[in-house]
Amino acid sequence: MGRKETTKILGNMLIRDILRKKHWSNEVTFNWGRKGECRIDFLSFAPVNQTTSGIEHGSFTAYEVKSCMADYKSKNGHNLIMDKNYYVMPMELYKQIVNELPHNVGVYCPIPINRDKYEEFEEPTKAGNLTEGGFYLVCMRNAHPKDREISNSVALFCMLRSGYTNI
Repeated sequence: MGRKETTKILGNMLIRDILRKKHWSNEVTFNWGRKGECRIDFLSFAPVNQTTSGIEHGSFTAYEVKSCMADYKSKNGHNLIMDKNYYVMPMELYKQIVNELPHNVGVYCPIPINRDKYEEFEEPTKAGNLTEGGFYLVCMRNAHPKDREISNSVALFCMLRSGYTNI
């Protein structure tokens, strides 16, 4: 299985296991057409409640999908600019880079249905063996909140402008 197919499977698992009950968009671009343009693979929004102030005080979580070491080492797709930020990656990749991750960034990895995350960490399934049906995403490392420099209204507008939105 290639990089593109692995990325698609990880994205579909993210939608199915984490995002399906949230407000989210994919391929969300900030600073479109300007210096500093960046695109986040998946972005979710969690309002405090449905009031005006609850929406204005909501938080955003970015998810960057990384299918392999070459994908992780590329300069693209490290747009960790939201309140919380996660990588979604195969366990074998996580195991290789766990000590170089920024302290506030979380990680989700696919785990076979019949294994726990500790067994999978010790003997990772090859990324080429991933299937959407036989795996589920597990949080291996929680993200810690950080201050973002983008306002809620700009972030919500960018979510709406993206290609697919579930809000």
